[in-house]
Amino acid sequence: MSARELQRIRSREHSRRHRQRVKDNIKALTDLVKKLEEHIERLKKPSTAHNLEKYRQLLGAAEAYEHCNDMLRLNLLSKQTMLLEIMSKMPPVPERPHIYDTTFLLARIAKVIQSINSVNDLPNHPEAIRMELQNWVLYASTQHDPHHVWYQAEKIIPYHDVNAVVDLIWQTYTDSGRFLSLFEAFRRHSVLFLHADSFVVLRLEIEAIIPHRRIRPVVLHQICFRSKDASTGQANIYYMGFSPETMEISSNVGVIRCIPLGNRNYNHQLVGSYRLESTEPVEADGLMKMQLFMLCRWQILQDKNSLLHIKRMLHAIARRGVQAMALRGPLLASRIVAAPAPLNVAMHRCMSSVPDMPESEFHNLTDVVLTDILELMDGIEAVLPDADITLAQGVLTINLGEDGTWVLNKQAPNRQIWWSSPVSGPKRFEYDGRLKKWFNTREKEQELVELLMAEVEDITGIVVYTGN
Repeated sequence: MSARELQRIRSREHSRRHRQRVKDNIKALTDLVKKLEEHIERLKKPSTAHNLEKYRQLLGAAEAYEHCNDMLRLNLLSKQTMLLEIMSKMPPVPERPHIYDTTFLLARIAKVIQSINSVNDLPNHPEAIRMELQNWVLYASTQHDPHHVWYQAEKIIPYHDVNAVVDLIWQTYTDSGRFLSLFEAFRRHSVLFLHADSFVVLRLEIEAIIPHRRIRPVVLHQICFRSKDASTGQANIYYMGFSPETMEISSNVGVIRCIPLGNRNYNHQLVGSYRLESTEPVEADGLMKMQLFMLCRWQILQDKNSLLHIKRMLHAIARRGVQAMALRGPLLASRIVAAPAPLNVAMHRCMSSVPDMPESEFHNLTDVVLTDILELMDGIEAVLPDADITLAQGVLTINLGEDGTWVLNKQAPNRQIWWSSPVSGPKRFEYDGRLKKWFNTREKEQELVELLMAEVEDITGIVVYTGN
């Protein structure tokens, strides 16, 4: 091929590429013009003009408030400085700050959960001992760790509502009266920190009565964390006891599993361990017997709660029947109790923030409402022979025999009244300074006295007049 022909081919290729570039540029310009036209059409819409006007007003307001923002920042810095000065002069907190660090505590209990879930073969272990009490079967062994005794206990319980069981267990952990009733070794119980009804830190005082263990009371902290598997319905409550001084595990760890079986039964299972203080077999034997004994006591609480729930339903059915027959006969007055005096509410001023309420004012307010409830319920003892209503050391106990027991307990650190009911379970009430009444922290419309009287009426049929 000659040089002229090569030159002609190169010229043709150059011309082709040039034409292709021109076409591409024209296409790109055409697309750009189309997009600009669409953008212009959007700008012509009234809504766009309205939004632009709002943005302009917002920009103007932000510029106007910029000076105020600077003043607020200076005010915040001055208050922070003042708060730091006050905190430096305050006495040290008895508990370590890590007690209130949820992230730190969850990281600690996560390791415990892994170790607990790795123990699942105790019933098949050849050297595990077997104990049985009231159909509770427990297997225990020290082969996993000679310094700890691991146990696994379970029982098939004929009850269909796993959620109610877990709520009762959680209430037992967070309610001092129920927790202390589980075993004589428990001396003191208080809630240090509660988060979203799924994570709680407790302060316990336990007197060791097991042979070869310390006799003096032992103070420890315990973490409880509950979770639920939505796919299977299984609920778990993990717990871990640790030393307040060192934050290291110093007591028992374990998990309570409630596993639904699908035939209106569920499997109540426990897996955990106790730290041993000696190598004597009598210590491990005593701890396992104590565990079985607490399980049996807890089931008594559960059975009583289930029976009261059924009884409440029967009372409700009976009351609906009485209401349906109301036009054909008079209402019997023998089951209506008149209160000896109207309810007197406290006339104290209450701040909206709990820490701002002085403790003396809190005790005055709670003493007034608990005393008024005691007076309102005074006439019930004449109607129900088994009723026993007492108020002592800030705890109001309303025991109506087979109809159940209500407990109202003052909680000064939280500035709350804690409520335990056989009908509605655990609740918490805070004082409303504007309305001068105690309201449920979750269901804001539930007032303490009204709820109590309604539940007493539902479960007993007795109407208590409050004078309101």
